[in-house]
Amino acid sequence: MNVAWLLEAMLTPEDTHGLQYAADVLLLFASTLAASLHCLFVKPSGTEAR
Repeated sequence: MNVAWLLEAMLTPEDTHGLQYAADVLLLFASTLAASLHCLFVKPSGTEAR
């Protein structure tokens, strides 16, 4: 996830500020949180854990 955050920060235009920047950071945070929660709470679908 850190690589994705760094790439997103590098690719964000320099003139992005204010509400656009806040929305960008909020979407990044939400996607990171969703991926983390998915990894923590989703159980393997097989009958036997690896």
